Amino acid sequence: NEGYDWGVDYWGLGVLIYEMTAGVAPFYAESPMETYEKALSGHVHMPTHFSRSAANLIKKLLHTSQAKRLGRTVGGATTVMCHPWFSNFDWDALMECRLKPPYLPDAKDPDDNSTNYEEEQEGFATAFF
Repeated sequence: NEGYDWGVDYWGLGVLIYEMTAGVAPFYAESPMETYEKALSGHVHMPTHFSRSAANLIKKLLHTSQAKRLGRTVGGATTVMCHPWFSNFDWDALMECRLKPPYLPDAKDPDDNSTNYEEEQEGFATAFF
């Protein structure tokens, strides 16, 4: 209702971390209107397998007030990078492109994207075009 600015990127990061950790969206509902209402309320159920630091980070990133959202507050991105959930993450290695990806697809050459799709997905996409 109040619009948004670049702070929405931190909200999106919170959604991404939640989905990758829980396997479902933080505001999942049966209808788009219910999803919208859940997102506006800011209430997020934290699964019991979430660590305290993960739940804390997600809660702060999904804060409904942009002014109070982690990353949008005083200190900016540094407050996110220094959060305990990232304590074992090597930010310098990221900045220097020294991180190795956890998974490398078997590609024939740099332009080969054939391993990105399964046959049924290709058939599904062509059905709509």
